[in-house]
Amino acid sequence: MTSVKKGQAVKVKLWGGAQWLSAKVNEIAASADPVTRTFTVKVALDNLKIPLGTTGATVFLSAPAGLEAMTLPTSAVWLAAGKTSVWTVDPASMKVRAQVVQVSGVHDNQVISSSGLEPGQQVVTAGVHVLSGGQRVTYYKAAGEQP
Repeated sequence: MTSVKKGQAVKVKLWGGAQWLSAKVNEIAASADPVTRTFTVKVALDNLKIPLGTTGATVFLSAPAGLEAMTLPTSAVWLAAGKTSVWTVDPASMKVRAQVVQVSGVHDNQVISSSGLEPGQQVVTAGVHVLSGGQRVTYYKAAGEQP
């Protein structure tokens, strides 16, 4: 987890709240949760009284200067040999190939990928768990849609 550092300034919005608050990263878990593959990050809010029972917040981090990233639906990402991957499609052959990507964050139902993909690459976003390398795929077409 290289994009978040102890002492880094973040913006926090308490669940159910409307106001954005300033905070600093206080603690970062040493390893990711094996199921969600997310890291627990604790932040410190200065001079703020939080109601009892508040257990979470939405946190936004500023991207490091020079970081280029793209977003993908969370449904496009899967784990291969311990690495976060996506299936890319070769438009000429319509075959899929596993591509390792670096995930630098998650927002809503989107994964923020900071490396591993080039602009214009086609990524499979549904059914990734049933594909295998070299498998042919087709584009989804709604009923009545022209090719």
